[in-house]
Amino acid sequence: MPTNRTRKTRGRKIPGLLESERHFLLTGECTPDPKKHGIKDWRDIGEGWVRPFILSSPAGRDELRALWLRHKDNILQDWKGPGRPWAQKEFEGGKDADEQE
Repeated sequence: MPTNRTRKTRGRKIPGLLESERHFLLTGECTPDPKKHGIKDWRDIGEGWVRPFILSSPAGRDELRALWLRHKDNILQDWKGPGRPWAQKEFEGGKDADEQE
């Protein structure tokens, strides 16, 4: 029998970009940096640990590129590190000013 009910999400908001995804796009590393994040595993902040590994696999390459294209403006706006984020070098090519000679 059809119903008009919708699935209850218990007040949980679906994030636009997980912290583990952001970290992977910035650094190219799947695991968090304990010194920077204060955690040893993504599960410590309620995220799955598998997601970055899926994105790093050849099967997740297209999804990773789409994730970068969708969120690159926000990431680049907040970027304060030396050079460029890992995903920008990976998908847009070119060298950093530091790497050029």
